[in-house]
Formats: sequence, C-alpha cells, structure tokens
Amino acid sequence: MIVALDKIAQLRDQRILYDPLRNGCELVCIANDEKALMNLDPRIRSLLQLEETAFLAYRDWELFDILWDRGKLALMPDTIERRQVRVIASFSNSDARVGLKIMRRAALLAEDEGQIENRGRAHKAYLGAGQIPEEGQVTREAERAREAPLQTHRGLWGDSLRRALQGLPFASRVSSHRESLQKVHGALGQVRAGEGQGRGEMENLL
Repeated sequence: MIVALDKIAQLRDQRILYDPLRNGCELVCIANDEKALMNLDPRIRSLLQLEETAFLAYRDWELFDILWDRGKLALMPDTIERRQVRVIASFSNSDARVGLKIMRRAALLAEDEGQIENRGRAHKAYLGAGQIPEEGQVTREAERAREAPLQTHRGLWGDSLRRALQGLPFASRVSSHRESLQKVHGALGQVRAGEGQGRGEMENLL
C-alpha cells in the first residue's frame, strides 16, 4: 500500500508514521519546506529511508493549463477566454492556489458589477472598457513581483491587478448555476450543489 501525506510539516504526532512503515506501507511525504522532516525520531527516519524529489515551480503555461481546465469546470460555457486566463496565470507568481483565488475573485467582481445575461453584451461591456492589461505588461509586472519580497507583492501589483480582475468577461450569477456545480461535484467531489446558497457555493467551487 502507498500512503500519501500532504502538508507533512503540520504533523504533530510522529508516531502516526511509525505503524504504516512497520506494516510495509510506502509513504509519500509532501511538504513546501525541505526541512520539514529534519526533526524526525531517529527510529522513524531509519524506517523511512528518505529519497527527496524536488518539484520546480509551475511555469506560466503550466499554470495556464491548470486554471483553464478548472475554469471550464467551474464557469458557464464561453464566459472566459484564454487571454483572461493568461492574465491570471501571469499574476499568480507560479502558485496554483493564488491563481484559483484570483479567478474566484474575478467571478465575484463580475457578478457584483451587473448580472448581464447576454453573453455578447458581457464581452462588449468588459472588453470594450479596455481595462485588461496587455499580456506583455502583465508579464513584466509579474516578473518584478517574483523578484520582490512577498510582503511587497500586494503594493507592487496594485491597480493593474484590480483592472485585470474587473476586466474578465464572466457571465452573471456564476454561483447560482446548479448544472455547472453538479458537474464539478461529480468530477471533484468538493462542491455543494444545492440551490439558493449564494456565494458559499462559489467559494467551495474554486
């Protein structure tokens, strides 16, 4: 049996690792901090016989693929374009969680700004406003953000990120589309597909 343990740095009781190892299980321990397992009990470390595998940060095109696939599941058909997903990917600092949060926030902003039912009018209203930065501009700002300390990212992105979010052409009421929620629930098992739940559904969705 192979057991995968994510966020291993948060493990408080190391004995949890001992029994599976003694019973012949293979453990895959996942951590963001390479020092997460340095303080293991020597007996457990001996059983683990650790082999480290480093995963590089997502490239922009890899992150785009992840966000694009998730967006197709979470949002109504034809309500987001590849160009907008590239904008989100460029601002995500190689972090898929950040990208998903930006996408969810963009959907909520679009919902707040006017529940436009007609897809064509939605595209014209948002894209015609010229609020989405050019891809080259976004990439340059993202590169600057990657080189800066984390605490400065918010100030560095500033108004450009806000414009990018406000410019995304989502259809209205994305959180109320029961059919889309059911599809995601079936694929991921992470979404409550009930009616009338409002934004709580959207928060669980992305």
